[in-house]
Amino acid sequence: MNSLLRSRGYTEALADGIAGWSHVVTVDIHGVSAPGELPTGCSLDVLADALAHLVDECGFTRVNAVGNSFTADVAHRFAVRHPGVAGRAVLTGATGGVCDPAAARDLAEAVNRLESEGSAVLDDVLHRVVCVDPSRTVLRRRALVSTLTKRMKQPTAVAEMQMWVNCLTLLDSVTADPAPADDHRYPGPPLLVVVGEHDVATPPATCRALAARTPGAVFAVIKDADHFVSITRPSEHQDLIRRFLLEEFLDNLPYCAQVEHFPRQRTAVGS
Repeated sequence: MNSLLRSRGYTEALADGIAGWSHVVTVDIHGVSAPGELPTGCSLDVLADALAHLVDECGFTRVNAVGNSFTADVAHRFAVRHPGVAGRAVLTGATGGVCDPAAARDLAEAVNRLESEGSAVLDDVLHRVVCVDPSRTVLRRRALVSTLTKRMKQPTAVAEMQMWVNCLTLLDSVTADPAPADDHRYPGPPLLVVVGEHDVATPPATCRALAARTPGAVFAVIKDADHFVSITRPSEHQDLIRRFLLEEFLDNLPYCAQVEHFPRQRTAVGS
């Protein structure tokens, strides 16, 4: 029996699809994925520990963790810090704590401009998350841009963008993984690291680096998608999650541009 943790960042369609074969528990983080403020001094590790406490309070002994974008990094820290509770983890658009501090400052400036200048900075904000390169195919891009543009014109846009700033700031607080990249003693659960082929917010190279330093991880790139893979390619994203959590075959999937498996144990080469 699977229990699944996810954040509000996922579409309801994803939750409904997964609920067909798994119990689903959704989690909102005030100040990150829901309105509100984070407590002073909160870090990514604090959020991961809070998630573990919630799991315990719900009476679960073992859960699979699924996160998207920033919440994928929360799920990753949960898996690393609480390997006895985490079963498997699916991380879509995760950085693994790799974040340029300047990105948070630049975004904070854009948010301030959004509040004072309105639509004049919409393109600048959109280019940070959506692949707008016409030479690259992103399914449902026009509808996605239209939806995001309308959302950023709402009165709540500044507050929502501030949550994004909070996320980038929290990523800068990440502590080191418990084992070196070449150490087979990684204590966490199996990881599936997923990214859209043309993700500009969390590029495939960043996501692959997270998988590469995690023995036993699988890295998957979904074709014709960017950072919003769970929205623009929902059925394929759902299928990939289901296959991994149920330990089914992952190779040669028609919607994946790449699937790479990293060995659980690295073999030392003698001199």
